Parts: sequence; structure tokens; C-alpha cells
Amino acid sequence: MKKIIFDKANFKVVTDDDKHLFFTDKLYCGDEVIETVINMYNDGKDLAKIENYLLESCTTEDKELIIESFYNRFNPSNWKTEKIKKLVIEMLNNSHEAMIKKIDSLFISGCIDTESWDENNMPMILPKTIVAALLEDETTQYYGKGTSFEKEVKKEVKNIRYFL
Repeated sequence: MKKIIFDKANFKVVTDDDKHLFFTDKLYCGDEVIETVINMYNDGKDLAKIENYLLESCTTEDKELIIESFYNRFNPSNWKTEKIKKLVIEMLNNSHEAMIKKIDSLFISGCIDTESWDENNMPMILPKTIVAALLEDETTQYYGKGTSFEKEVKKEVKNIRYFL
């Protein structure tokens, strides 16, 4: 594992073979935070622990710059994976909120026959149908219908679904 060094005179953090990691002059967190991060990394702490420390010790922008620099230098493919996961989770949370907001309007619209629903006879069919309709409706926005990338998205979705 490469060690990292805080070059205070030049306001930067570098690897022991002098490869640039990040500049410190634009960071709001103090030198003590940078030194702690360097010690944590050099002591073998994983990046998740360092990220948790930074969450409590500096601004979100500083944390993201520092962590992104570590991932880009030491594990670039993992950084992309983490970034993509974060975006997917954010999109799922947004979709979840949007679908929940639509539930009341479905019942108000009268499109759901609540009178035929029987709590004792197949009670989950109607709720599952509603969930399926909400998911289908929410999914249409991600396919990019009518755009130049619709075909590519559908192809990738089909491929990814094989692994679910």
C-alpha cells in the first residue's frame, strides 16, 4: 500500500512516490483534519471509515473532494461504482416518493373498485395491481421514450434484468 504525505509548504497531499492526490489550499477543513485522514489511511483504515470521519469533520464538498481523490488514485473503478450506486439510490428514493403521492389520487379518481375487494378472498391482488401500475408508470420516464437513447436504455435494461 502506498503511503500518503501532507506537503504543507505546497498545499497538497501526495503519495510517497510524489503522485498528486489533492490540493489543500481550497479546503475549509483544517490541517489537523488532513493530518488525521493521512494517518488513518497510512494506518490501513478503509475509505468508508475515513469518509465517516470526514462527515463529522468537514464540509460535504471537502469530504467529496478528498474521498473522490482517494478512489481515483487507488481504486478508480470502485469510485465509479459508488457514484453510480449513489445516483441509483437517489433516483429510487425520488421515484418512491412520487409513487406514494399518486396513491390517493388513484382512489379519488374512481379507477379502483374498492367495493369488489374482499379482505378474506385474495386480499393482495388489488394492492399488487396498484403497485404494478405505479411501478410501470414510474418506469416510463426512465426509458427515455422518444429520445435518441431509448433503444440503448431498453437493451441495457434487458441485459441487467438477466442478473436480478
